[in-house]
Amino acid sequence: MEIDPTGKRNGRGAYLCDRPECWDRALRGSMLDLALNTTLNDATKARLGAFAAELRETAATLTGTNVRTEE
Repeated sequence: MEIDPTGKRNGRGAYLCDRPECWDRALRGSMLDLALNTTLNDATKARLGAFAAELRETAATLTGTNVRTEE
């Protein structure tokens, strides 16, 4: 699992905006699991949660970020 700010890498992807609350909502439920057609383990969810925390701390100007699984 990796975060792809370009949205152009290979694999199944899910679009999440660059607002931390979007990431928090996606990680709370099964929305991201369903979009990626997989089950995210706790370590992956923690890594994605850390990215959401970084978004809070920085003045990110990305228009959006994609998360992709490697296939």
